[in-house]
Amino acid sequence: MATSLVAAPAHAMNWCSLLKIIPQQESDFDRLVSSAEGVTGCEVRKNDGEGYASWLCADDPNTDDVNELLLFSYERIPGVGINMSIITEGAFNLDKFRQCGMKDLQDGVKFMPGNITYRDQLYMGHNGPSFTLISMGGTSLIFYTKSQADVAENLYSYSQGFFKIESENSPSTEVKLAGLSPIDNNVFDIVDAYKKRGARILTKNSEIPMLPEWTLSPPTDLEGVKEIKIDGVEQHLHKAEYIFETTSDYERHVALLDAAYGVSERYDADGCTKNNWVSGRIQMVGKHCKGDSGTLLFSNSVAFEQADQYLAGKNS
Repeated sequence: MATSLVAAPAHAMNWCSLLKIIPQQESDFDRLVSSAEGVTGCEVRKNDGEGYASWLCADDPNTDDVNELLLFSYERIPGVGINMSIITEGAFNLDKFRQCGMKDLQDGVKFMPGNITYRDQLYMGHNGPSFTLISMGGTSLIFYTKSQADVAENLYSYSQGFFKIESENSPSTEVKLAGLSPIDNNVFDIVDAYKKRGARILTKNSEIPMLPEWTLSPPTDLEGVKEIKIDGVEQHLHKAEYIFETTSDYERHVALLDAAYGVSERYDADGCTKNNWVSGRIQMVGKHCKGDSGTLLFSNSVAFEQADQYLAGKNS
């Protein structure tokens, strides 16, 4: 695999140098460990002499380049191969590698419904090795996988080990929001889909980047809805809430959901009434309280559960 180094700011970490020290087989370990510092300019952080070594690549305060500060490591797994991983802050794509001029780099998928940490992927050749980026709360990890067949297993392992979340295989739902599945599509595309149907963004809050929020006016084809609130967690829809114009509009939507997902039982809760529906990994809750016109909440169970797992792991 041929690589060409592009110009980098003086003394800065050159991401392209990492493409020159990719492990191919277990026997590469000693050679990679002895050459990594010279190729990348990064300082040895740890070398246990048995099968693990890491290097710290410092940030240059005299440049504006981002993601210079990183830690990369090799771990030899006897009889299996070498794991390579890169930890940095604020990397949300693999464009640093895309800019290296490597001819056989190909884009992988950019969104994975069953994993809120998944961000980006690059393949080397049609069915070759890959780099996969996962990120949560600003901390980013890139892991190298020798073959595509191992990506799913490694994604599960790194997501669980690093961010404490359990990746889910093929979640689904029959629910559509603005014509899109709220499981299969990222939250930004869902907001754009509402806009294409005539909705306007009334407010937008990205003060916490991993938790974007929007308030929208209703699209022209959603009769009886006064306002829509959408919350994300990273790229995924966390929840969407319809606020209705009148109680009769709310009751009409309850009837529509009963017809689509099965008749729900109305029950009392804290002085209000509620109805529940479930479609795959989307939960829906209708709520009506005295003096209001009713709301309908769509919740992505995958995003809720994995966000809770991440927070529990972070606080443990």
